[in-house]
Amino acid sequence: MKTKKIYILFVLMFLSASTFAQQLFSDNQFLFNKFSLSPAYAGLTGHTEGFAGFKQNWLGVQGATEYKSLNINGAKNEKMGFGANVYADKTGIFAQFSAQLSYAYHLALDETMGLHFGLNAGLYNNRIDLASIHTSSVNDPVVLSYQDYHGTAFDAGFGISFHYDNLLVGFSLPRALGSQISYSSDYNLTYTLARHYQAHISYLYTQGDISVEPVVVLQMAQNTPLFYQIATTFNYKKAVWASLVYKKGNTFGVGAGTALSQRFVANYTYEFGNSGMYGISQGSHEIAIGFLLKYSDKKSKLSIFTDALELVEKSNDDGQIKRLEDEIKALKKEIKKIQEDLKKCCGENQEIKELREKLELLEIELKDQSSLQIEKIEYEKPFILENINFATNSDELLSNSYSRLNLLMDEMEKRPDSIIKIVGYTDDLGGDNYNLLLSKKRAVSVKNYLISQGVDANRIITFGMGKENPIAPNTTNEGRAKNRRIEVSFSAKK
Repeated sequence: MKTKKIYILFVLMFLSASTFAQQLFSDNQFLFNKFSLSPAYAGLTGHTEGFAGFKQNWLGVQGATEYKSLNINGAKNEKMGFGANVYADKTGIFAQFSAQLSYAYHLALDETMGLHFGLNAGLYNNRIDLASIHTSSVNDPVVLSYQDYHGTAFDAGFGISFHYDNLLVGFSLPRALGSQISYSSDYNLTYTLARHYQAHISYLYTQGDISVEPVVVLQMAQNTPLFYQIATTFNYKKAVWASLVYKKGNTFGVGAGTALSQRFVANYTYEFGNSGMYGISQGSHEIAIGFLLKYSDKKSKLSIFTDALELVEKSNDDGQIKRLEDEIKALKKEIKKIQEDLKKCCGENQEIKELREKLELLEIELKDQSSLQIEKIEYEKPFILENINFATNSDELLSNSYSRLNLLMDEMEKRPDSIIKIVGYTDDLGGDNYNLLLSKKRAVSVKNYLISQGVDANRIITFGMGKENPIAPNTTNEGRAKNRRIEVSFSAKK
């Protein structure tokens, strides 16, 4: 009789999961892993990240749901990302398994807005293990067959998301095809994958070292009521965080997490309630571990992992200042030696000319190093200053460049607390030292014009990269013209 009651309980749970509610299992990874919400977020943080999770629902209830998941996502470049997701859950005699691959395309509308599109596809397997039932009190030929029924179907979905500064809004169809699984032709057993719809909205508010992110997730399957989750995460320096969760049906959750190291994080969430299965159980327990496989130079607010730049700042504050001072001393020493060598020489020959060029290069390098502030400066994505022209093989700034530089000054006036970094580049014609010197001189010429128009010199830092980082092949005149450029970066907003 006891076996019969347990069987009936699981049948009711299965019917509830497949007919009146959603077939997709609900975990809490969305609190710190946006990729779990939608394939559109694959690679968005720039890092290559992975998360593994385990959730035990309704502790104390025999045969209650156990859920396991593993997902990884990363960026191929600034526009494309890829991901993979595997999950399995088991409730009594019922089990699901899914494995999917994801692709995302990220379209930047401007510096603060973007659209993100994602697709996911893979295989889904559903199983009913009647072989594990041992009872003779149920007069049902399907049950008494004691077979292990299972079937596999192709599954696919898509997602779209929009971000504006710290606001995220998204919509997705995690399961879009409505595929049907046939278990047995003898008993006409079938299982249909219902279409699922999901929407979410979140906003990240940051004040100093503390950030707060409220999230709302709405989910609905065909012919089922709307299900919703409301949560808020409080984060301190991406080192420790705590979460509060409310789910439809008077289910509450509290969570806490921490960074175990620079590449590992862990999170625990406890769910409880006073109705339904929560009323007769000890609640649900969920553990998730995140691991970072590859750092990106991109600074991301969405990632739970500390950015590489922040790590450098935290670990190298004192060492960075010391290295900067040592570099300046070494440059001064080398300049002094070259000056002494020049005094010993007589006449203006090729050797002296090269020494003078090297001296001039070092003096500009010293000025660059000295202009760096003690506090590490974070910069926004650089952009090319179009229509900036110089005389051939010279750092003489032509007058047709002034109108574009005046527009740059207007942008600086709108951001009075900003600092700009001006970087000069050349093509690959000529020697390395010559190109490096010319690129530095041209960056300084742009700086000098801005200063002549009233811009504070302390707001401008100049660098020269020579022929480095070409943006076009140096095999054609058109390509070399594109590589001869001036790039500008504004300091990031604090």
